[in-house]
Amino acid sequence: MSYFNHLPCTCCDNFLLRKLSTAIVTRGTLRKGAVLVSGLAHAKVRGLFDHNGKPMTQAAPGTPVEILGWRELPLAGDVILEVETEVCSCTTNNAKFV
Repeated sequence: MSYFNHLPCTCCDNFLLRKLSTAIVTRGTLRKGAVLVSGLAHAKVRGLFDHNGKPMTQAAPGTPVEILGWRELPLAGDVILEVETEVCSCTTNNAKFV
């Protein structure tokens, strides 16, 4: 598991953009295609947008981003972690129940 974490501010279920969360990258670089875990929710980043709604390919620390691609939305205030593969995300979620 990588220790790139991002703090979500808000989450919404937008009709046009599907499940979307807003986060601030605090450490590491978030790239399109990354696999994320937050609580019981997980995502493969299908779209990154800046605060103006313009598409991005990567986000450096301190950058507010909108993340598109969540299967389930995380709770507001949950820490988002980047993992190596989607298999790791399911393992991480299952380990939280033990």
